[in-house]
Amino acid sequence: MSFVNRVIFEHTYPGNWVKKIVARNTGEKLCDPYLFAPDGAKLRSSNDLLDYLYRHPEYWPDFNVEEIHLERWTDTVKRKDFGAGTKKIKRFLEGIRSGVSPEAALQQLQHVLKDPNAPKTPRSPKPKASSSNTSTNFRHVLNFGQTGFIQ
Repeated sequence: MSFVNRVIFEHTYPGNWVKKIVARNTGEKLCDPYLFAPDGAKLRSSNDLLDYLYRHPEYWPDFNVEEIHLERWTDTVKRKDFGAGTKKIKRFLEGIRSGVSPEAALQQLQHVLKDPNAPKTPRSPKPKASSSNTSTNFRHVLNFGQTGFIQ
């Protein structure tokens, strides 16, 4: 069975930033947020967004991280329960706006910029579980530690 990635949320924010939340094509109930910068750059994580903002100082004065972020929320109401990545971006912008140099702001966050020209390393495939091994483990769990197997 083939699944198609489905956009479950899309919103355009001031400055032409676009956030999309897309259902994964694995058939599970998981989703991934993406943020598209005004120039079309696709940002997949808060670290990507922080790297992007560092390299584009034109957004520092007006970027509102409480409104534009990569949280998995599907509402547009300003909330306060941000993840660590969004909090990190907020601290970076607060530092910049208070006069701290961009390099010092990153250093305070202990953030290392990703090299945009570095080649992507392929992920190694996950080992598949043996079906006989799985059923034995399953029977043992159902048996609650008693000796022998369920017939």
